[in-house]
Amino acid sequence: MIIGQRKPSTTDVDYLAYVRAQPCCGCGVHGQQQAHHPIGERFSSARVSDCLAIPLCEPCHTELHKDWPAWEDNHGSQWMHAARTFDQARRDGVWNLDKKLARALA
Repeated sequence: MIIGQRKPSTTDVDYLAYVRAQPCCGCGVHGQQQAHHPIGERFSSARVSDCLAIPLCEPCHTELHKDWPAWEDNHGSQWMHAARTFDQARRDGVWNLDKKLARALA
């Protein structure tokens, strides 16, 4: 990062609205979901970027926070669901990186 350059935002309200409109990654129920940011084996307590959020209904979200390793044993990796959710959003045209930003991230 260049001195004086702003750190990129990890918050994206439109993307989170898209995530909340998707079926639950745990049980597949449709309806208003909660946007869960993956937890577990990470190196800091900082919340991850919104682009990694996954849709979970309230019961699945509660279950995950009670025991995330058991939830992953039953439903798969949070990170796998984050990648699938992000990929679907990209295919749906919700998430578009402009070329300049893509080059900066490369």
